[in-house]
Amino acid sequence: MPIFNKIKQFISGSSKQENAKMQVCMMGARGVGKTSILTSMFNNLNEVNSTSELYLTTFKGESEFDMTEDAILKKKDELQKMFSESGTSDVVTTAGIQASMEERDYNFQFGVKGKNVRIDLVVKDYPGEFIISETEKVREFVDNSNAIIIAIDTPHLMEENGRYNEAKNTVSIVTKFIKDAFSNLESDKLVLFVPLKCEKYNKEGRMDEVTDAVIKAYSELIEFLGGAQLKTHVAAVVTPIFTVGEIIFRGFKTDENGEIITTEMVWPNGECEKIPMSPEYIYSKKNAEYKPMYCEQPLCYLLSFITKLYHRESSTGAASSTGFFAKMAALFKLFPDDPGLLMAISKFSRKKVMDKDGYRIICGGYLV
Repeated sequence: MPIFNKIKQFISGSSKQENAKMQVCMMGARGVGKTSILTSMFNNLNEVNSTSELYLTTFKGESEFDMTEDAILKKKDELQKMFSESGTSDVVTTAGIQASMEERDYNFQFGVKGKNVRIDLVVKDYPGEFIISETEKVREFVDNSNAIIIAIDTPHLMEENGRYNEAKNTVSIVTKFIKDAFSNLESDKLVLFVPLKCEKYNKEGRMDEVTDAVIKAYSELIEFLGGAQLKTHVAAVVTPIFTVGEIIFRGFKTDENGEIITTEMVWPNGECEKIPMSPEYIYSKKNAEYKPMYCEQPLCYLLSFITKLYHRESSTGAASSTGFFAKMAALFKLFPDDPGLLMAISKFSRKKVMDKDGYRIICGGYLV
């Protein structure tokens, strides 16, 4: 029986949902800039994608933590206000988005222009502490997610020889969590390492250094993801994002003796770490503007990952009512039913950046 008939047969015998659905889990420390990724992605994607029929919008989710609709516009306003003094000052004094201590749901939808919305994209942003305090809750969402975004604070990774990297980015905690979550992996996953606040290093032509630092810092996790147990199921990519564009890191604030002023971060497990209290940022030029770049790339890679998996399923004809196929059946049904949607998604996915500005596929290249 052809794969498309198997897909339709499976769908007809299962409960239907209004739209196909994809899920992304975003993890990283508070204040690293996870919310900025989504804000800039939403506001930047449709402009970048103006030559394609694919579009992105938002919808109101059921969760009490949903803050997608008006909140996205509010957060864009907050980001833009960071540039309010760029004509009169070198130093950024306007605060950006404040760190959240709660999980947040961001609900997007995308489809082809002129047609009804077809696909839901749910992104859940977990504060770093949740990996420890709400481990099973986060793991359950990861189990049902197509992709994981690991947001990385680049200045803490790069400055002072990485002295504060572990304290801020909690590399060992993230590594342990993902290794445990993937220990019995049955479905394919995309893992994106996303350095943020890296405009300084881009301006200095050092993005390859940033990527090298990511690979070194997360070497244990990367070795695990590319190991024999997972290499056919996991794609991992370093995808730097410039969420504001013309603001760059200047340094960590120091005291009168030139020592970095630190504050203590206490984790739910009782561990205490010192991190710089006041990172300082400056405008990259006079009259700097909000100019995010590459914020659409996580979605480019996600859609490339999904379409390649679909083509692989189609070519093998191995339909199943369990595992990955069962979770993706509603989405895969759309592709033979709507070739225009598949074409638009494939066209957009080809916009993914590769082998420049720090972008590098670490493992599972054939999956993306």
